[in-house]
Amino acid sequence: MGINGISSGYYEARYTNVKNKANTRFVGNMGKTAATQNASFVLHISDEADGEAIGSSTDRRGSVTVYKPKDFDPSHPVYKVKAWDVKGSVTAERMVDVAEVDPISADYLDMFAYSSHLADSGKCPDAQGAFIGANANYNADSGYSYFDKANWFGMVKDMMQMQYDVGNLAGYAKYKQFWDSLPSCSETVMRAYDKTLKETEIDPFPMNRISTALVIHVEQGKEQLSSDFLGNTVESATAMVKKILERIYNPISPPMHPEFAAEERKFYERFLDNLNAL
Repeated sequence: MGINGISSGYYEARYTNVKNKANTRFVGNMGKTAATQNASFVLHISDEADGEAIGSSTDRRGSVTVYKPKDFDPSHPVYKVKAWDVKGSVTAERMVDVAEVDPISADYLDMFAYSSHLADSGKCPDAQGAFIGANANYNADSGYSYFDKANWFGMVKDMMQMQYDVGNLAGYAKYKQFWDSLPSCSETVMRAYDKTLKETEIDPFPMNRISTALVIHVEQGKEQLSSDFLGNTVESATAMVKKILERIYNPISPPMHPEFAAEERKFYERFLDNLNAL
């Protein structure tokens, strides 16, 4: 979608009509209609068995609907998401716990559930429109599927910058609000950290070893390693990981446990890759 196609009124909260080339999308709180159909798509909206529809969208890939189940718990929001292909066949059906959605690496279904939650809960009324806009911009030429994972932080950031560059401050504010509603940078860093733990299966702080991070912490005058040693931003975490790697690459003295030093190096190199991918 070209920059000129975006205006301050292009996306409307709760009911959004987005045109991208020959594709048409509808998203929002549609009410109790069973289904909507024309020559190009079928939009599934309400289903007694699945619950209340709080978000529906359609494009060249098919359609997706987010349902609020009958046993929905606002203190632990979990939604049902269903996807259909252009022929009307169900291609996916899953429960999405919004607390477990990682915008760093999430597919369309999970992020549509997340944005629908933000809109329905009132935390970010324009979340669905901002999500659809970021998706349309990214998907204009890529042809990715509902199940391909993407970095939504980067996609939303690109849209914010695009709005700012063309002087559309209302559009910028809309995407900024969505950006601010995503997990905080500290949460993002910890998710990258947890992802590294799973990928490497290495504990960088074993009980019987002195970690490089702890040594640096002590050198900085701190008595013990706290949970905030990475700071509260991606930038601060990246700087600390680089400092740890620099010490591992150039130790002051030969490591007492070379095998652990090798594992530390593998862990922090992978952690740095995950941080750089944000």
